Amino acid sequence: MLPHGNEPEDWWVDGGTLRAGRPPSDGPTAEQLPGRFVLPGLVDAHTHLTLDFADGAATLDDVDRALDAQLAAGVLAVRDVGAVPGTDVRRGRARVARPDVLGGSRFIAPPGTYFPALYEGVEPEVAAAAARAEVAHGADWVKVIADSPITEASFFDPPPTFTPEVLAAIVDAVHDAGGRVAAHVTGVFAREAVLAGVDSIEHGSLVDGELLSYMAEHGVAWTPTAGTVLGGVAQLERAGIGPLLELARPHLDQLRESIPIAERLGVTVLAGTDMLGHGNLASEVAALHELGMSGEAALAAASSTPRAYFGLPGLADGQPAALVTYESDPRNDPELLRTPVAIVHAGVRVR
Repeated sequence: MLPHGNEPEDWWVDGGTLRAGRPPSDGPTAEQLPGRFVLPGLVDAHTHLTLDFADGAATLDDVDRALDAQLAAGVLAVRDVGAVPGTDVRRGRARVARPDVLGGSRFIAPPGTYFPALYEGVEPEVAAAAARAEVAHGADWVKVIADSPITEASFFDPPPTFTPEVLAAIVDAVHDAGGRVAAHVTGVFAREAVLAGVDSIEHGSLVDGELLSYMAEHGVAWTPTAGTVLGGVAQLERAGIGPLLELARPHLDQLRESIPIAERLGVTVLAGTDMLGHGNLASEVAALHELGMSGEAALAAASSTPRAYFGLPGLADGQPAALVTYESDPRNDPELLRTPVAIVHAGVRVR
């Protein structure tokens, strides 16, 4: 049982429920699931179901196609952190043919601070009300753009979009409505976002040990989207864009320092694909490992950790069965996550 088990165990699924031990001998003959290693159903904690990032450009995508790609890769739950206006992200859980879908809010940002095709700007004085309305419309997570990434340079050195006071008001409004806040932040404003009370930092490549200690103490999650950062720096290196590399490399250096610290401190680290594309969670697990996270912790960031954090079923007696199996140990090779040999979702074997 991964991500942490080292000894064989007996488990079975009874009427969709996971049970410890062998099935009773006086019941129906149990079908043996293929595979030797078992993980809780994978979770992509930072995805955009309405977008496709082929060739690095954000274009509209079909939500069902995106969910099909996720399910085929053993991803049984996704958190959509920003949907495009006019598109439909159908949130829900325990649908056999679809991964569980959390989040699904619109991007909350002032006019002129985010990519025009992806959002409708919200003035600061009504931002809290707009964020509360997202919860009223069914979003359990609201995505706030806390600093502005509208140019390549500003992604690495971004100005804040809201004042700390406005951001705190947004957080209070969402919390009062029963939702949680995921904050896009790639610069030093991460500290202000955490102090404003957001529930998760998305990207946050400049978070340091001091801030991580606060996040661990206060239960603030971190989705580093490490593969997106690695890919972005590699693209700049191939293009030989020196000025942007000078801005980008400190982000990568800080990630190499901070990811092991986050593991040591017990920060809730979540794996999310972002621009890696739907069904590519294996690449994010590999990136977390490359930047210093242990193999077990990187697997946990894509499975047991987000399941506990989001309140989804885990590998425990009496839980609804949501699991994936593999012939070989993905702790030794994250690429194996792409090829599960069995998938059980909402208690039903779907592969």
